[in-house]
Amino acid sequence: MTAAGERADFEAVGDAAIPPSSAWILDSAEPGGVFKRSPWYRYDLDGQHTIFPTYDVYLIRAGSEVYKLQIIGYYDAEAKPRYITFRSARIDG
Repeated sequence: MTAAGERADFEAVGDAAIPPSSAWILDSAEPGGVFKRSPWYRYDLDGQHTIFPTYDVYLIRAGSEVYKLQIIGYYDAEAKPRYITFRSARIDG
C-alpha cells in the first residue's frame, strides 16, 4: 500500500498515515506484486537508460505491526545495477 506520494518524507510517515483495513492491497505471488500497481522506479529519465527510484513510501502490514519501506537506490558505488538499497522502520501506533 503506498502511504505517501512521490519523494515522500520518510520520517514524516507515521501512525496517522496508516489507512483503514479496507484500503490495504493484498499482495500476491504473481510477478511484481504490489509494485506492478505502484512501480518503485522510473526508467530513462535522463536518456541514459538509468533507473531512478520514485521515493514512494510503502506500508507493509505483518499481523498487527506496520512497517514503512522506501527504495532509495538501484546502483552500487561503482554504478553496477541491481544493488537495491532501501530504508525501513516499524511504525509505532
